[in-house]
Amino acid sequence: MDNRGVLIIFTRTPVPGQTKTRLIPSLGADGAATLHTRILLNTLQEASRSSFSAIQLWCAPVIEHPVFGSCAETFSTAFHLQTGNDLGLRMYNALKHALNEFSFAVIAGSDCPDLNTEILNQAYTALADGQDAVLGPCEDGGYYLIGSRHPEYGIFKDIDWGSETVTETTREKFRTLGWSWLETERLCDIDTMADLIRYEAARHDVVIGLPQVLRTPR
Repeated sequence: MDNRGVLIIFTRTPVPGQTKTRLIPSLGADGAATLHTRILLNTLQEASRSSFSAIQLWCAPVIEHPVFGSCAETFSTAFHLQTGNDLGLRMYNALKHALNEFSFAVIAGSDCPDLNTEILNQAYTALADGQDAVLGPCEDGGYYLIGSRHPEYGIFKDIDWGSETVTETTREKFRTLGWSWLETERLCDIDTMADLIRYEAARHDVVIGLPQVLRTPR
């Protein structure tokens, strides 16, 4: 079976004031953008060691940014602009585009600092071995990773994005389609200050630069 797969990383352009907006009251606009950049670079580092044949960075709202220029120099990535009026349509458009060239594709977010090469390779192997889909659930009910061999818009349609029902709704869509799928381990993404404090406390070290004044007591 053909095992040419592409990893698509979805990310926002790290412009201060336009990314990680729920963290701005605590970290400031520059601090929130810096945190976003650190997690993105960590994701790319892990991705570069994975089994995927190619890595694509799908950006919004623009591609032109110094951080992306640095990524182009450091990692072998192709850059694309996200298109669509909601997250589901943007992911579908990216998946459909990728499947014109590759046998399967995985879309991963850039909000999850614990996403690592081992997890990415589990997703790669599942699809290469013939599973219809993969899914990486988040603690908050969303997902940090989804992939498929099929350009099926239905898995992204009529989803209440940002709610606690995203993962379970997606599972139901897989079941309705009669798909087989693998789920990778549940992880926590970083969207809010509570997420960031909980992550740093669980790790017992400073991995992504939580400011000293905001760290929880040991």
